[in-house]
Amino acid sequence: MTPIPSGVLALIGATITSPILLRIIGGRIVDVPNERSSHSEPTPRGGGIAIIAGVGVGLAMAHSSDS
Repeated sequence: MTPIPSGVLALIGATITSPILLRIIGGRIVDVPNERSSHSEPTPRGGGIAIIAGVGVGLAMAHSSDS
């Protein structure tokens, strides 16, 4: 069986954790624009958490397959 590359595992992990995180956070973490903002509409924050979780899954799986 061919091992799955860690980048693919990171992508799958981030794809799975993003909707879960969105349901958990909901609309509670929203950056409301002000005069110093570069955006004009409320923007959700915290999406990087799903990316970090996905990368963590990929790294953990790559590390466990090395052993």
